[in-house]
Amino acid sequence: MKSERKPYPDEPLYRVLYQLILAESWEHLLYIGQKGDPALLETLFEARSYLNRAQKLSLIESDPEAFKYYQSLAATQENTDFYLGYSQTQAHFPSLESLFAFYRSQKTAWHHYPIDFWAEKAAKEAQEFHLSQQKGQLSRLREFSPAPDFVILDGSEFFSQADLMACSEARLILLMGVSAYKNFANFKRLSEDPRFYLMYQNWQAGFGYALFKKLPALKSGISVVIHTKNEEKNIRTCLESVTWADELLVIDMYSDDTTCEIAREYGAKIIPHIPVTFIDQARNFALAQVQHQWTLVLDADERVPEALKTELRHLSQAADSVAGYWLPRQNWFFGEWIQDLFPDFQMRFFRSGSGAWTGMIHDFARIQGETVYLPARPELALQHYSYHTVQDFAQKQIYYAQHTVSQYQALGDQVQINSETIRKEFSQDLAKLQKRIQDPHLSDLNWLTQTLYFFSNYLTGASLLEKYGELSKNTQKKSILSAYTYLKNGIRFDYPFKESIASALEICDELIICYATDSEDETPAALQELASQEAKIKLFPSEVWKQNKGHEGEVIRLAAEEAMAYCQGEWLWHVQADEVYHETDLKKLKDVLLAADARQTDAYRFKILHFYADYQTLISESAQEIGWYQRCIRLTRRGKTQHIKDAWTQILDPKAPGKIRDLEIRIFHYGHVREHEAMRRKASYMEQLYAPLPEDFEVCPEGRFSYDRVPEAYLETFQGSHPVWMRQRIARSALQHLALLPRKPKVLVISRHHQIKKGFGISLKEIYASGVLHAHFEIHQLAWHYHGPDQLQDEVYVYGLKKEDPFGLQRLKQLLILLEPEVILLHADTHFFPVYLSILENWQGAVMGWFPVDYSRVNNPRPILPLLQRCQKILSLSEFGINQLKRNYKGPLEVVPLGVNTQLFYPLESDQQKWELRKALDWPEEAFVFLMIGNNFWRKGIEYSIESFFQFRLKFPELAKQAFLYLHTEFAESFQELIQAYGLEHHIRMSKGFDPYRQPFSQKDLLKLYQASDTLILTSLGEGFGMPLLEAQACGLPVIGTDFSSIPEVIGQAGLLINASAPICGQSSDCIVWLKLPDTEHAAERMAEMMSNASLRQEFKQKALARAKQMTWTQTAELLGGALSQLVGQGKPVFEYQEPRILSV
Repeated sequence: MKSERKPYPDEPLYRVLYQLILAESWEHLLYIGQKGDPALLETLFEARSYLNRAQKLSLIESDPEAFKYYQSLAATQENTDFYLGYSQTQAHFPSLESLFAFYRSQKTAWHHYPIDFWAEKAAKEAQEFHLSQQKGQLSRLREFSPAPDFVILDGSEFFSQADLMACSEARLILLMGVSAYKNFANFKRLSEDPRFYLMYQNWQAGFGYALFKKLPALKSGISVVIHTKNEEKNIRTCLESVTWADELLVIDMYSDDTTCEIAREYGAKIIPHIPVTFIDQARNFALAQVQHQWTLVLDADERVPEALKTELRHLSQAADSVAGYWLPRQNWFFGEWIQDLFPDFQMRFFRSGSGAWTGMIHDFARIQGETVYLPARPELALQHYSYHTVQDFAQKQIYYAQHTVSQYQALGDQVQINSETIRKEFSQDLAKLQKRIQDPHLSDLNWLTQTLYFFSNYLTGASLLEKYGELSKNTQKKSILSAYTYLKNGIRFDYPFKESIASALEICDELIICYATDSEDETPAALQELASQEAKIKLFPSEVWKQNKGHEGEVIRLAAEEAMAYCQGEWLWHVQADEVYHETDLKKLKDVLLAADARQTDAYRFKILHFYADYQTLISESAQEIGWYQRCIRLTRRGKTQHIKDAWTQILDPKAPGKIRDLEIRIFHYGHVREHEAMRRKASYMEQLYAPLPEDFEVCPEGRFSYDRVPEAYLETFQGSHPVWMRQRIARSALQHLALLPRKPKVLVISRHHQIKKGFGISLKEIYASGVLHAHFEIHQLAWHYHGPDQLQDEVYVYGLKKEDPFGLQRLKQLLILLEPEVILLHADTHFFPVYLSILENWQGAVMGWFPVDYSRVNNPRPILPLLQRCQKILSLSEFGINQLKRNYKGPLEVVPLGVNTQLFYPLESDQQKWELRKALDWPEEAFVFLMIGNNFWRKGIEYSIESFFQFRLKFPELAKQAFLYLHTEFAESFQELIQAYGLEHHIRMSKGFDPYRQPFSQKDLLKLYQASDTLILTSLGEGFGMPLLEAQACGLPVIGTDFSSIPEVIGQAGLLINASAPICGQSSDCIVWLKLPDTEHAAERMAEMMSNASLRQEFKQKALARAKQMTWTQTAELLGGALSQLVGQGKPVFEYQEPRILSV
């Protein structure tokens, strides 16, 4: 290989190709495409010119004009052949008759076109694909000698599975166009093929590309991968620490010092790699070169101590299913160990082929399979000698900051730049840095390290703002996003239009709705009610639907154009009434429009998920070949596009060409999920819009609608989560199916007695009171803290505990035998239930857990792991809880939040009522009252409310003169001492005589506290849900809470968040758990912001009341009931008891 090279290509795909040509061993490269990429070919030719011998290149080109151009290049290239290819249609349909037969098969009840239509369509396509007697592509591949071992499939030409199987004999396969449907199927096939390893993927470059390499048979042992670039000062000691490894691979980015010579002394294999900004790409390339079953990845400035070596050897020989291990790491700065950074876990040891890096800055390897953390002991820690001088650190941070910006630009849609967020974080980091610089402890190395890290964050934020032009004061006005939709007979045809509207309202500035004046149901009235509650909604009557039937759905396009014309925004978002967007995608979409590069884009194309027959069945992407479109343009710049056909998508105006970008924003399309009668009515009407049919035409006139329009081969099970707005509708559908059963299923609840006014007791009482569960299930409850007789209470069969059986173990066995319930529901913290595990394991029916989670954890406590695995389904109160539980649970998970009773919690009608209430409570009438509610438990953070109020008075003395803090908690001497120490006796008051167990507040008394207050503040270190937040919102109270655990989810858009960035470590059983301390200075700023801004409080009040109206106990009960219904029939309600079946009843 030559030592001198021209500059490497800048385009990501070409750089990857350059690396492959130079570093991989290959004999014959085959490139198959249509109108192939000339620049790509030039890259191939250029890279091959640096090899010692000219390996063979072959190109199959389907476009005749492009073929002539490439053929002219053959004269200048040795060992290069060009072949005229053909289209995919010929491979499947060698004759016109076979092509016509295919189109006949596409004729369904949805499209009553005459057979001549399909014949003409087939003939036209036959001409376009110039059918001839040429040999098939598959047979041509078999003629090559030697057989291609490196294949590039260009996504601009479709390839069948047969083509891919012929190519899969190759060791290297590069798929182009993987973000389009044409090569995405091939991407999925190779991703699921255990013989292949995904070396690279990039969904942003062009239409995306992915590179796969066939893995060799791996030998037992450990391969060590080290990346280098001029590391002669570090590489020797690094290699000295891993001489025991079975293989040493050094991925070197063309060092110009003695790095490679030193590595060869230790028998390391040197693999050259094109220099990259961040080493993840080089690491992934190296992972595809390893020869042993386990891989250890190191930086050149890291060392492996003796104890860790022994442990890794042991782990590599263990016969378990663990796929990867998190290794602790000791960081040494300026010659000293920085203990504040320990244990700094790194994913560096994993099974070969199971892990890869994502390319994000300072990210971890992502592992497929179970991962485990090694004990956080120094003797088992990687030794990291990173920075030797402050100058060294500063230069590296400048380097990182500059390339962070570059990487954000390269990642495109994956990471969007929101200038408002950057400026906020920039200001916070700058304030922390300034405060740290004023700290007098200059001799403290930990102080210096933390100060430098604040500097690093500050520098990165400044670089981002500078790059995106946000440091100047001339900021552009935010573009208005106009959503538009149209509707007729939404209720009669059972459209999820309310859910669709709710999802659009989440981010749009206005929502245009054109409703048919000739609707045959109450749809216009329902829309009027929605518009009265939401100012963004603008209604317009439409006469379009009275015309134009039977013309291939043209009336739908006219309705879309009409609604589009009313929009005022720069961006126009087409939302059909049976389409709903996921809340996670909406956040991404909003950031896309705020990003700087949105100004260069004219239209965005989204991904669509077609659900069929039910909410768990999805039409697969392969159904593209039978007419089910997988992507469509839904978001466009004003005046740049027009709708086509039945408005299923849009096209750019031919007179004003522009740029279209693909986004991984999902449209959840529920057009084919309804009860049978509603679906039959809708299908009958829609048929008349597409074909000239009589007015009385009906689909399936004999009765039930038949969901048989899509072959089973094109259907798959949906694995993800539905949009939050759809969950209640889906639950109701599941409950309706229970009515078909001969009797109500029995559910046995194990939890606190529902009449205890605390936590789980409150939630169950309200759920029972809604009546939803009783309407569909027969409810039984084994009730903790209840020792009375068995009886029917609130339509629930309640069973108490005996003194001799305090946990109810014997009682549970009896109930399982006598009742034979279909489902057991466990509702409380997880640590309550391991005592029942042996009984649950001997019972063959379904178990569902509904668990709150109020802290973060790396793994769940070991005692509860068998309990989690015993559950067929697990619910939690928030997405935060779900994210913690899924670390060790791979089954179905679902959020079922708590609710609020707006009959018990409601706002006052006038300020006069508030003053009278304050007088009765002996509160200062003219004060601004902050209310904190929480038990005297360390996690509730009562002392941080006191500290925040103290900081508030220090920083805003004039404003704070009128402030008052009321703490509704158990009286504690420690709180009183803290209040006195701060001199706040006249400004803070605590509830007297309150005890949550012995003297609980009635809900009526609690209501008075909410109604008399101005703002609720919650400085909790972690919450499973945070009921006070929702109760306060129901009373119209703005709220302030920490930005950790479930609290941000409950607050939503109805309050302010406090930074909680300082983690605090605790222990639950054998598990390390993490909570976060609120920043009391930031809390003080939030308190001042809320107190000084009356318009903001009014805005939050309206949002709070709207949120409380949605978060009802009926919703909770329906979601819970829907989850229970999914488990009915799973397993047999049989208890395998070991004692004699003789019971006294």
